[in-house]
Amino acid sequence: MLEGELEDSLGYAKHDQESKATSNRRNGYSKKKVRSDDGESEIKVPRDREGEFEPAIVKKHQSNVTGIEDQIIAMYAGNEYARYPGSPKPIIRHRRLAYTHF
Repeated sequence: MLEGELEDSLGYAKHDQESKATSNRRNGYSKKKVRSDDGESEIKVPRDREGEFEPAIVKKHQSNVTGIEDQIIAMYAGNEYARYPGSPKPIIRHRRLAYTHF
């Protein structure tokens, strides 16, 4: 998800040199320890060369991501429905994605 945010920030997809309209580009990853309901884990946060990338999902200096699982599932459920309008309507139940046939 963070890769998608960086792609949106830079304005071009990874390895897509034709659409690149900026001098700013990817510059590897930095490691970050975060705490959630499930305990502590380490994530890789993508960086850009000019340091302009501001992640929205896990912000800079944020270490507590309690409830992020629900946010990710909600975003995924919304995007699935928008991407496939003929598919069953998604609903969220106890952190699991379920489908209804309405």
